[in-house]
Amino acid sequence: MSKIVVHGVHRSGTSFWASLLEKAGCWYAEDEYRMPPQKDNPRGFWERTDVVEVNDRILSSAGLSWFTLNPRIEALDDPKLRQYCAQEIQGIVGRLDKHENWFLKDPRLSITWPRWAAYIQPTHHLVVHRHPISVAKSLNRRNGISVQHGLIFWYHQTRMIAKSLLSEKNVINVQFSANDSNADRWLSIINNLFSTSESNPKLKLNDVDSLFESKLVNHQNTNENTIGEKAKKVYDLVSIAWGHAIKGEFAELLELPEYRLDDFSWEDLDSKYIVSILSQKLENEVLQYQNEARNLSYQVVEFADEFSLERNSLNSHIEFLDKELVVKGQEIRTEQQEVKIKSKQLKSTENQLKLTEEELKSTM
Repeated sequence: MSKIVVHGVHRSGTSFWASLLEKAGCWYAEDEYRMPPQKDNPRGFWERTDVVEVNDRILSSAGLSWFTLNPRIEALDDPKLRQYCAQEIQGIVGRLDKHENWFLKDPRLSITWPRWAAYIQPTHHLVVHRHPISVAKSLNRRNGISVQHGLIFWYHQTRMIAKSLLSEKNVINVQFSANDSNADRWLSIINNLFSTSESNPKLKLNDVDSLFESKLVNHQNTNENTIGEKAKKVYDLVSIAWGHAIKGEFAELLELPEYRLDDFSWEDLDSKYIVSILSQKLENEVLQYQNEARNLSYQVVEFADEFSLERNSLNSHIEFLDKELVVKGQEIRTEQQEVKIKSKQLKSTENQLKLTEEELKSTM
């Protein structure tokens, strides 16, 4: 049995690696819990909606969000939060454990993993790394986050992953990059996550080739000269962290200092991005409601068509019965006339018999 947790900063390629796991036969969600594709990830997320909801609640209870740039996460160690969402987490894990091989993936786990760790004993942790400049540029394109703040975001989130997994075993570090798209090596990494039993899933080389598209790896220019002067001020420290991250040197990552800006307000920035994310969430909900309304209108049209067909069929049957009733009525009236005629004939015969009988009597 393989229980795999996929970790990684947002926009780091965790969805691609999760797609490889599913292609290899690894379970992750029932249809009703699968997060649908969106315009920022058209091929899909390979995330469970119930996991995302639980993680959002955990973060919200600590005054955080997925895009928090606060370097400290001690709020998650609050004793009051240790049992928060425990029942929901246990329910999700119970559903996953019904399957021989499964994976769990949500970039929010880079912050919330301490809350999940008490209920899951993974066989492997798969940590996906993408160059911080690529991550920052992707966040800038998707969310309007400045490249400077995107680099800080990557730095803090990567150190949070290091803190969460420092004492964990079976941690496997991989990269997502057009320059690192070695399908044979990716194939080997995925297949090594499973035992050699014939009943366990195996990934084939053409599966990897079919899932990886270099055009999906946007902003691969990792030259620091392309990021602007403000971002360059933080990049020296970020580049050191990147060197440790791809080698899986979590202890060294944690020895690096927290990064702060003198003229920087975490609260103001978080508030600004909260509005941005809530706006995006509202837009997604509107699209979802529009799709549901469209589907409902289709169902109404289908029901109306079915009702019209049923009504036409019923009307035709009623017309048929009406005609049958008219025919039967005519047959009954004809039979009644015949009965009357026969009744008259019978009466006439009876009278004739009486006359004959009287004549006989008179002759005797």
